[in-house]
Amino acid sequence: RGGYYPIVYDAKLKQKHKTKAGVEDLFENNLFKPNVSSGFMESRTEFYDPIKLSLSVLGTHLNEVVHFITHYEAVRNANKIITDDAFALAFKEHFGHAHYNGLRPWLKNIANDGRPTEQSPFSFMANHMRIGLSMTSMAFNMGTAIMQGFGMFTTIDEIGMKNTLHGMKVTLLGGPSAWKFAIDKSGELRHILKQADREIADTVDEMFRTSKFGRGWNSMKQFAFWHIAQAQRVVNIASWYGAYDQAIGNGLSDKDAANKADAVVRMTQSGAGLKDLAAVQRGGEGAKLFTAFYTYFSVLFNRERNAVRELRTGKAMQFAWSMMWLVMAPVYFEAMLRNKEPEDDESGAAWFAKEAAAYSVTSIPVVGAAISAVVSPYPFRASPAAEGFSKAANTLLNLADKDFEDMTEYQTKSAIEAIGTLFHIPTKPITRFNTMMGEDDPEDIARAFLFGQRSE
Repeated sequence: RGGYYPIVYDAKLKQKHKTKAGVEDLFENNLFKPNVSSGFMESRTEFYDPIKLSLSVLGTHLNEVVHFITHYEAVRNANKIITDDAFALAFKEHFGHAHYNGLRPWLKNIANDGRPTEQSPFSFMANHMRIGLSMTSMAFNMGTAIMQGFGMFTTIDEIGMKNTLHGMKVTLLGGPSAWKFAIDKSGELRHILKQADREIADTVDEMFRTSKFGRGWNSMKQFAFWHIAQAQRVVNIASWYGAYDQAIGNGLSDKDAANKADAVVRMTQSGAGLKDLAAVQRGGEGAKLFTAFYTYFSVLFNRERNAVRELRTGKAMQFAWSMMWLVMAPVYFEAMLRNKEPEDDESGAAWFAKEAAAYSVTSIPVVGAAISAVVSPYPFRASPAAEGFSKAANTLLNLADKDFEDMTEYQTKSAIEAIGTLFHIPTKPITRFNTMMGEDDPEDIARAFLFGQRSE
């Protein structure tokens, strides 16, 4: 009887197709715009260009239709705001032209759901490796869950110690009803997997684009990130409650207090939603390799920038307060957890100063790693992804040069991680168990389990 099937122009072959200006342009992604009101009802025109002959077009079209329905009004209203002359003038005066020029690309990325039209072989490989690195680095990694607690330091910087401790108390002692109250009132707390980390969110998304057999295997992989999601959920809810009750105490209405609490969560906690990602995180797969596991450090960068702004306006004590919680506290507690300590010929103060300096610049991709390599004993590492590629290459060379049983412990661990990265296998339980087997002291066993550290 005939029917409708979406037409998508092939971006590699198209010659004539041009996009329109205006808010609709925000939703253009080299695909036929999913205009749910009339697009699929209109008859074909005389226009022609090579079309994409792939069954993936249908699934992509359905996703875009849903996204268009749910986001069009919000994007249109936001576009009206940022293009308003009065808003533009006020925004530029307060934040500068560079930040204003980033608003429309940010909004366009949200409208396009952050997905590129075409994926080159390099992009496919880079995405595959990045997801694999997430599996080998974070899946079943209890140490990562513990480190999620460091998000409380950014909350203290924003709302103070008293309110943060109050939020933590309500969250931990309030029971399920307290969690339900916060989640029901807050739009920021409802989708916890999207509030944890970009790599986790991308990995979970990838799990649902596969066969029935693959989805069964991926159910286990999704469970591998459960502990991290729950740890981040506790931090998010505690931050929300601390800010919410603070706002109620300051006389705000219930609705305004909830909005204020949502704003605090957005400003202090890492988020993987498109609206939360920095421009450096929204690039192609090649760029994403250099910002792998960067989500928390994006928040840190913004907090540090705010602290520097306070210093420039003469608020030295506020700057010192922020640096204490954003840099000094994380460095100190991580040193305790990992049992880091200075060398015999180095003073504790000098060592701590170097560690703090190295940590403070980790919020700058690549450049921060280079500076950290200069001021600290750690080698330069452009990104975790670069280290992953290096381990894979070294594994191939080692296997070509010697038998597996002749490899050192580090080489064996690198080989296991390289295999896990390639095939998306969570290898942390294997490597951590191997490290634990060589320890006797309970404290050393705990560190081996949490961080994979071998005692001296």
